[in-house]
Amino acid sequence: MLDYLFKQYLPQGINLKDPKVSPYWHTSHKNLPPHDLYVSEYDGLRGHTDGYHEKLLKNGVKSELHIFEGQIHPFFMGRGYFNDGENPVMTVLSDLNTLSHRNLAR
Repeated sequence: MLDYLFKQYLPQGINLKDPKVSPYWHTSHKNLPPHDLYVSEYDGLRGHTDGYHEKLLKNGVKSELHIFEGQIHPFFMGRGYFNDGENPVMTVLSDLNTLSHRNLAR
């Protein structure tokens, strides 16, 4: 399914496993900064996001995976239509606020 989705958005001739298409395909995931990954529960890209999260953890990179229960792929943009569960915008804002306070405290 992932190949089908990528082919819908990428120009013909692009290697779908090029690291420029997705960081998942990089050969090394070491020495990267911490990651916060946000994905909907029913997202066609969910397996890809879960896999990337696991690669980061296996390489010693701090990574937090945020799964928005009951949501589908366009849950950020379709907030007015998909209003079940947690508001993703407020979650990201809260995470950014926490991060900025941590950085200011240094």
